[in-house]
Amino acid sequence: MINAVMYMENSIDVIKSAILGLAVADALGVPVEFSERENLDKNPVEDMIGYGTYNMPEGCWSDDTSMAICALDSLAGGYVDYNEIMKNFVDWCCYDKYTPTDYTFDMGNACRTAIMKFKDNGISPLQCGGMTEASNGNGSLMRIIPFVLYHIYADSKKHFYRSYMMHQVLLMHICVQKWRAVYMQ
Repeated sequence: MINAVMYMENSIDVIKSAILGLAVADALGVPVEFSERENLDKNPVEDMIGYGTYNMPEGCWSDDTSMAICALDSLAGGYVDYNEIMKNFVDWCCYDKYTPTDYTFDMGNACRTAIMKFKDNGISPLQCGGMTEASNGNGSLMRIIPFVLYHIYADSKKHFYRSYMMHQVLLMHICVQKWRAVYMQ
């Protein structure tokens, strides 16, 4: 019993640390998103700053953390419900929920399109994502941490489908092929 309690306490600490790490790293990057590498080499980000790329106050995270929180909020129920996750994405996209400032900013076109397919047309969550390389960015990799944590702590074997939900065409990328080689054995 003591081992189970210690495991749960450690699990909660790991989950909090992972999500806080994501949010902090994201907030550090938001003001300098799309900046040139040479400019960042000359002026590295060494502290929280604000009012850069998106004119947001210091400490604001982006769509990546907001969408990770949307997924985590659903997964905290102990099960994977793609419709609930998409409803959370709609709440974020359209109603400013899960944001640090009650204002949604920095939403990629591929995400907006997929969310609107679900909201406006009732398309199944697993069919909402784009199928072209242009709709296959790296944001899904930044939002995958809740699904990784769920897999670790829920001891589920369906982690591939959770990552698939975050980006329908993950298998097209070499990095994901490497991920599959490690985790899908």
